[in-house]
Amino acid sequence: MNEYSILDKVMTSRVNQERADFNTQEIISALLKILSTKEEDILRRRHGLNGKQSETLEAIGKLYNVTRERIRQIENVAIRKIKSEKQFQKQIDAVQHPVLVILREEGGGIMEEDYLLEKLLGLSSDTPASRYSILFLLTYFLDDKVEQHRPTDTLKQGWKMKTTPLGFSESLIEALHE
Repeated sequence: MNEYSILDKVMTSRVNQERADFNTQEIISALLKILSTKEEDILRRRHGLNGKQSETLEAIGKLYNVTRERIRQIENVAIRKIKSEKQFQKQIDAVQHPVLVILREEGGGIMEEDYLLEKLLGLSSDTPASRYSILFLLTYFLDDKVEQHRPTDTLKQGWKMKTTPLGFSESLIEALHE
């Protein structure tokens, strides 16, 4: 008798496929492909997607001889352009599902940022560009599902599912601590 059911095989296959598809730099490249060279360069510089430290609006503005506000406008237009692309949801699903599964199943809907990055980077390579790519994707393209929370007295900076109440998590931690 086979100890693995068909459902087990399907689930294992799906997990393996998600891990194979989880390459943040390929996802970023695919998303940025629709942008102009200038828009792509601005997003890469602004969010460290080239593996270097992110640059300020002012520094990028000086490079292009425009104001900080103009760089911010170009950045916002580029993000909207990516979100309106036909293939956007298909590309972002390769990130969305693993993120939500890790948050829900391993963190109860909330997780410290470094730990979440460690878990996600276990699915791909751990490079500065990969870290910045994940944070960029979480911030701009999964913003309808997850949100970043700032450090509090009881919690380090991290990410949570929008359906997870932060107050409940803090109360639970305080109760466990007592």
